[in-house]
Amino acid sequence: MRDFVKVCRVRKRNSEEARARVASSGVPSSSLPVHFVEITASFYVPDSWVCGVAPLGKGGGSVVEDGEELLVMLTVPKQGEEELGKGVSPRPQVQVVEPAEDEEYNEISTGTYKENTVE
Repeated sequence: MRDFVKVCRVRKRNSEEARARVASSGVPSSSLPVHFVEITASFYVPDSWVCGVAPLGKGGGSVVEDGEELLVMLTVPKQGEEELGKGVSPRPQVQVVEPAEDEEYNEISTGTYKENTVE
């Protein structure tokens, strides 16, 4: 489990980018991969451990651009056994968030699972 989220997309390298990369590094263009990974957003979740992330938004796309896409995260609060009692674990939560600028995010919705229902 992590408390930092990075959102990426796979892009196809265009010929102009390949030429610029070759010029700056001296690496032959034939050795460059056709696709590359671009980090589109990243943010820290201070009060929870992130167990899973999935896209949620326009058309179920997987790219977060211009604040149009939302993410759904499965998280577990960072509460210790001392706070909850021995052998008791915090309930998982589902959070809907929108990545924002400067490694921040806007929380849209949060729900806690409890006995097959969402509170």
